[in-house]
Amino acid sequence: MRGYTYVWPALYQTVRQLVAVTALGIAMLAAPANAMLAAPHNTTDAACRALDQMNGGDRDASPALAACIASQPSGGVIALVPGQYLITAPVLISRPVSILTRGMARSAPPCRVHDPRCATLLLQLRPDAIKPRAMPVTIRASSVSFDHIIFAGGANASLCLNPATRPAGGGLSVAGNDFSLTSSILKSFACYTALEYESGENGHIFGNTIAGNGTHTVHLMWSDGLTVHDAQHLAVVHNHFIDNTDVQLIFGGCTHCIVANNIFRHGGVSAGGSYAELMVQAWPKSTSGRYDGTKVVNNDINCGPQRDCGFGLMLGSTPWYDAPTSGGVVSGNRIVNAVLPIDIEGLTGEMTVTNNSISGAPAGRVRSTCGLLNVSSQVNVAAASRGFLRGNTAEATGSTSRSFKGCLLNPP
Repeated sequence: MRGYTYVWPALYQTVRQLVAVTALGIAMLAAPANAMLAAPHNTTDAACRALDQMNGGDRDASPALAACIASQPSGGVIALVPGQYLITAPVLISRPVSILTRGMARSAPPCRVHDPRCATLLLQLRPDAIKPRAMPVTIRASSVSFDHIIFAGGANASLCLNPATRPAGGGLSVAGNDFSLTSSILKSFACYTALEYESGENGHIFGNTIAGNGTHTVHLMWSDGLTVHDAQHLAVVHNHFIDNTDVQLIFGGCTHCIVANNIFRHGGVSAGGSYAELMVQAWPKSTSGRYDGTKVVNNDINCGPQRDCGFGLMLGSTPWYDAPTSGGVVSGNRIVNAVLPIDIEGLTGEMTVTNNSISGAPAGRVRSTCGLLNVSSQVNVAAASRGFLRGNTAEATGSTSRSFKGCLLNPP
């Protein structure tokens, strides 16, 4: 009876949520395309015409990009000619604008990692232009959107060794409502994170590839793929996360959010490995750890035959630190070839975890930052978290109950 109590409502809710995700995808592909056709074009703007001339060369496009953004009215559209733009100074976006590739309909196939169809912003900051604790692109406005844009890192690795300059080794920082990133690429950032979503409501991160950020085998050169601090009504849907080398996707708090149909992969080399794939947790005294109304569903995690990730799905902030985590439904996810597919440790309130699929034999004795550890099950639920766990995950898999506090799996 206990299985029926948890499983059938969870299945029903998951089906409803997946229907909602499909509707969201259709709406995002259809409505913005119409909006783009009606949007003003920027080719008559002198400041943005100057930006066109920076395409494809080694000249610094930073002043022209800043001037083009400053020239836009609220809701203006900047349509970049396909090609590469070298950005050597930090970019601040403090007004509602859309930046996209000229001639590329929003319904077009997403950008590929190497794609001549798409405009590329090569973020290679000059040492004299770096600001303490600032990322190369900072968004501090609502209703900012990017579509079919490639953001590529080019930072000097030495930035990653200094806490003050380490964020400059990453990519974008966002604080604002109604942010949108669609069909785009975030790649090759040296460390920190490719995208830091600090705060906001009604964001959409849809159909992107976030790949090759950081180096897992070099100290302090790790990078998250997407880092969400605290958000509300955020959709992270249909994205590809590949070889992001700290945690591929990590949340500090997200209420009434949908995290669905994302794909997590590794290329089979240790430099592209990770400590964890998908982590739902909090940062101590910094983020809420609240996931009320949030669905984490139908994500596909496969770390490859060499087990290039430590934890597949992590719920709670241990082993890193102690912080509150509660709320939400985690259901219908697939985890393959993680050293430990599911670890639940540090829950401080109820969370439903049910009907997740796991494959790959238990790893046995594995490397960790605490030395060799015996991992004898594919699910671990720490004793202090069991009373908060709802669903069939622990019962169905014969889980172990231990603490990994201070012990990261898959260290370099």
